[in-house]
Amino acid sequence: MIHINKLLKESSFRDRIAEIFLPEQYLFRNIMDFINCKSKINPTRKIVPMGCFYNGMAIIHLRQPVSYYPINELKGTIQDLCCPRGSLEVDLSMASKELRTLLGGLKENARVYNSSFLFSPEEDKSMLIEYNPIMISFP
Repeated sequence: MIHINKLLKESSFRDRIAEIFLPEQYLFRNIMDFINCKSKINPTRKIVPMGCFYNGMAIIHLRQPVSYYPINELKGTIQDLCCPRGSLEVDLSMASKELRTLLGGLKENARVYNSSFLFSPEEDKSMLIEYNPIMISFP
């Protein structure tokens, strides 16, 4: 687990200023990593825009691709490719209409890359907000 905001706070002056406006963000290798560390996630508590719109939630980014399994038009499951126990039900109500249309067009067990979701520790709820249907690699 990498806490992106913590890295920004320890970085340049410009990054420290930017961090004031950002919601809490974390980078995880895969879903199992997220499941094992989710109790350590601090939700956003900001009073300035953009961050204040995410109060009570954190943005989670996954590095590794996952499989997507639709449940219905507003719910699905994402699962680690390497570990079947690493699965997570995601709500699609926060996703854009375009993203829901793309997800609706995916076959069962479709591979998706660079997925991001909102996580509410209080409700233990995950809401998919972004993914790429093609591979984009990060360093």
